[in-house]
Amino acid sequence: MSQEEEISGETNPARAPHALTIIFAVIGMLLTGFGIYWAVSQPDLRYIPSLNREDFTVLESKVDTDGNFVHSVRIRPKFINLSGKPGFIDKVEFVPQSIATLPEIKVTSIDKERIFWHQEKQIEITF
Repeated sequence: MSQEEEISGETNPARAPHALTIIFAVIGMLLTGFGIYWAVSQPDLRYIPSLNREDFTVLESKVDTDGNFVHSVRIRPKFINLSGKPGFIDKVEFVPQSIATLPEIKVTSIDKERIFWHQEKQIEITF
């Protein structure tokens, strides 16, 4: 074998990549994918329609100076998180189910407890 052949590498067979190179490349791709998922994904919180009688409590009822009834009510609906990223309920909106006149509803407090993956949790809402 001449010195020119050794330098050009024509007679050397192709070498396979080292095992550690492959392992680190796969770990790097997995960590990158997980990081992108964690940065971009949102919690998937869903309401579970199972409001029992003990989940609905009237805290206070009174009449204001204009003669209107004012009620302070607490409900404890259940929610589940279907995403891998934890989240919490930070906004509640009451939507009318009929065309009847609705009273004014003002939310006074919401429990902001974290709900983790596939965890069912009751969240206390006072209005």
